[in-house]
Amino acid sequence: MEIAVSNSSLAGRTVIIAGATGSLGSVVTALFAEAGAKLALLGRDQAKLDELAAERKLPSSRSLTKAVDLSKPQEAGDAARAS
Repeated sequence: MEIAVSNSSLAGRTVIIAGATGSLGSVVTALFAEAGAKLALLGRDQAKLDELAAERKLPSSRSLTKAVDLSKPQEAGDAARAS
């Protein structure tokens, strides 16, 4: 299966990806990064998030990694504000 993401509609926009280190999240991260989006990568393990950003060669000017448990309202709010 091939998925296409339009570069023109996402370039410079911020996309929040919850569960970024999971199998689907890492694929979605690659697609949106390729489309030129700024990425806020969320997950429970900061080391895995940092590893994903490094593997995808995401510059810090276009990406943010934040360990967060979205089942906790305070952490979800903090993540939204950081994005």
